[in-house]
Amino acid sequence: MYYVNGYDECNYLQYWFSRLNQSVAWRPGQALVTLLHELGISGGSINLLFDALCPPILFILIVRIVKAAKLCPHNSEVAALVILLFPIFISALNPILAQSRNLWIATDSYSWITIPEGTQLAWWRTPEPQVSYLVLSLLALLAIRIQSITPILLGIPLLYSFVGLPCLFLCGCWSLRSLGRYRMVVSALACSGCVLLYTRYGASNETLNLTARSHLPLLSWCGILNLYLWTKLKGKLEKSRYSWCEALVWAPWFAANQQIISGVIIVPSNGEQYAGLFTTSILVAATLFGERSRIITSGRSAVVATGLLCAYVGCACQVFTENVRWNIVLPLTPSLLSDLATRSSQVAVNDVYLSTTLSLLYPKQSALLFSFPKVYLGEAARSITQYRCAKAALSRDPLLRAAFEPLFIHLDGAYLHETEDNPLNHLGRMQFGTRTHDTSALDDEVLCPPVQVIPYLVTGKGY
Repeated sequence: MYYVNGYDECNYLQYWFSRLNQSVAWRPGQALVTLLHELGISGGSINLLFDALCPPILFILIVRIVKAAKLCPHNSEVAALVILLFPIFISALNPILAQSRNLWIATDSYSWITIPEGTQLAWWRTPEPQVSYLVLSLLALLAIRIQSITPILLGIPLLYSFVGLPCLFLCGCWSLRSLGRYRMVVSALACSGCVLLYTRYGASNETLNLTARSHLPLLSWCGILNLYLWTKLKGKLEKSRYSWCEALVWAPWFAANQQIISGVIIVPSNGEQYAGLFTTSILVAATLFGERSRIITSGRSAVVATGLLCAYVGCACQVFTENVRWNIVLPLTPSLLSDLATRSSQVAVNDVYLSTTLSLLYPKQSALLFSFPKVYLGEAARSITQYRCAKAALSRDPLLRAAFEPLFIHLDGAYLHETEDNPLNHLGRMQFGTRTHDTSALDDEVLCPPVQVIPYLVTGKGY
């Protein structure tokens, strides 16, 4: 009945939330989500549609890119699989690294090293960075054919910021290649200056509330891997591709440390998740299948491809297993489906994640009463009164109060600091933001707007 595969994907696929977050310079993919809702496609169906179409399209485009660029002229199909699927092994999708990620969070190591935090393939996350990868792949293919980076430069404003900023750094390195060893330093300074100008003149207050103010450096997980790969690769590259690959090596380091010059950074782990993993995968593909590489035979290529595809199938099975679990904990009865279709904003489910997910069942559906979009990017100030009044209405019944207590504890914390309570936004080096909201129940007929609360309870372990 519904399908999600990313922790916050259900926010950006929700119609009301998508309309709030449309921006050419921030989330251009949201315009596509809104349009598809207007055409009668639900958020869950949009997600499934994109996840079915994106992998084969990206694979075809990347095969053509690595062939046209002569980066991996041998076994280019397997090289494309490496670029798409190798992130499984160097991210939290790897069970060993997932445990390391938990330790990284528990010990406040995120204060000093930025790692890919997500537990899904980045190009599975709809609409961004998925749309950005498709746009960038088309632009890269065009740029190679006309021998000019102009298409990529013109398309950067259309890219997700965590993809677009490292891409701008790469383009800068290429444009300034006549500066020799100084090209990357000058490119990093110029890109950091762009970030500074955007935060001064282009960013909204809601966006600025997500940024950390810091000039302290960070280590980069993908950058460390890239330095190792560079020792294996640099002697095997043709001169025309040396500058590109060297810039790829340093792109994660720039993404993790552009705040040294600009003074601001937003969720540094996202730079690793959506750009760093791909730079590492491209370098792995070039190491294995580059023009001067002969370490992989045809038989070994088949083994590599089989292993990558098996890992991909395993990830897909895990996604669908999790979706089946969510479908079980709350039976979708005819009465619930009717309420979701006609008066979704009055439905209260005592699991905050499931409440958000259930907002994707129908086109142009309102967000449920207790869901994440209500506390995101300034929305808390507009929804706090409704939240307090609904909380008071449910608390009058002892059984409902007990059933919703875990949800109230979770959302109380979210309303207290809005989106400023994510430690990754602060690098663990400063206190959370100062914006707070009174979350105590408000049982005042004068202050409370008339609202009907329709409660539904999960039948098993939820969020």
